[in-house]
Amino acid sequence: SVLWPLSLAVEPDAWIAEGMVSAKGRTLLSFASCKDGTAHSSAYAAAERSFDWRLLSSRSPHAFVWAGDAVYADHPPPRVERAWPIRIVLPDLPLSGAGRGFRGAQPHELRRLYAELNAEPGYASLRSSVRAVLGTWDDHDFGLDDADRTFAFRNESKREFLDFLGASADDARRLRDGAGGWGATLLGEGARSVLVIALDLRYHRDPYGLEGGDILGEQQWDCLLYTSPSPRDGLL
Repeated sequence: SVLWPLSLAVEPDAWIAEGMVSAKGRTLLSFASCKDGTAHSSAYAAAERSFDWRLLSSRSPHAFVWAGDAVYADHPPPRVERAWPIRIVLPDLPLSGAGRGFRGAQPHELRRLYAELNAEPGYASLRSSVRAVLGTWDDHDFGLDDADRTFAFRNESKREFLDFLGASADDARRLRDGAGGWGATLLGEGARSVLVIALDLRYHRDPYGLEGGDILGEQQWDCLLYTSPSPRDGLL
């Protein structure tokens, strides 16, 4: 993965369903993921240096969406030197499965990293300029590399992530006990509406190799099927 800032301008007039009233204008969404992974791979260092929050702010987005790995809170395993004819330094990792030698993040570590990110001047300026900060997590901000539903701190990680997003005390995601942090947010009105659905691919994820395994979990599947719009709804 690499850090990727992206802005998407949604032009409602480009997709007019039967009975939809055409409206001028657009809704601009900015996305980013994989922020500050320098502790995991030196390949992130250049991407981190080249990232500029001012670029996203200058596009005046209506909302900002985290697409996963806002922080890297887990701890990679020590690198192991192999005594081969050619000196190669490799991380001592299995090929798949939750953790893969990583040490999971404690809730206080997530809290500290989120606080540091919120304090970055560029990101703080972007947050204050948009109508909403939305998004979901992936494994490293969930708390463990390739994590699944067996992660011990999944509920605490959910709380810290929602605090980071600024979710209110009565946010539906907080009120779902024993359920993930998925959510849907409607931006705009009428023919200019855009529905942003953020799925949680970690909280209910079955372990790798489990026959008939699932990623979303039954409750999230039900919510997705109920929430997903059809063209006649007048939503993008």
